[in-house]
Amino acid sequence: MTNHSTREPFQKAHDEIEYKWLLSGFPEVDFPNFIRIEQAYIKGQKHEIRIRKTVNQKGPAEFTVNAKKGLGLKRKELEYPINRQLYQILLLVAQDYSLSKTRYFFVCNAGLKYEVDRYHGHLSGLCTMELELPSLDFNFEIPTVLDKYIIKNVTGDPAWLNSTLSNSQSPEFPQLEIDKLKDQPN
Repeated sequence: MTNHSTREPFQKAHDEIEYKWLLSGFPEVDFPNFIRIEQAYIKGQKHEIRIRKTVNQKGPAEFTVNAKKGLGLKRKELEYPINRQLYQILLLVAQDYSLSKTRYFFVCNAGLKYEVDRYHGHLSGLCTMELELPSLDFNFEIPTVLDKYIIKNVTGDPAWLNSTLSNSQSPEFPQLEIDKLKDQPN
């Protein structure tokens, strides 16, 4: 009989290798594809637990629960599909830790997919960009059309984790930097 209380839940996790940058505004680029995302975080856990509703241009909403472990460029990640009913129940638990955004995709010639997030609600005016890589030693060059919008690399900075951004009452919440971005023309 397996003792589930001592089993490491991240044994089946994959490595997520992902950069994140803060942008000065929304890039003036033709983004042919986008999705709308609503996500919330369940606090009080040892790991980051996220629930997400994703609506794309072509189909019905999809719901997932996700767990991440670690901080920085390389993290462990598990993600599972859930149904709408479970999502709505978990959303009640996580109601004070939520955010919404629209994610735009930019695929460059090298086949890399840059994800530009434009936040809504209490984060209106905030834009970030993420890039997931296949390995730590993978070389890449950010396309100039996107690079010119980068303010700084925020990979691994707890203030810029979506779990922190989901709650403006968090002590790590980067309010001053977000206020500066809101004052800039988009």
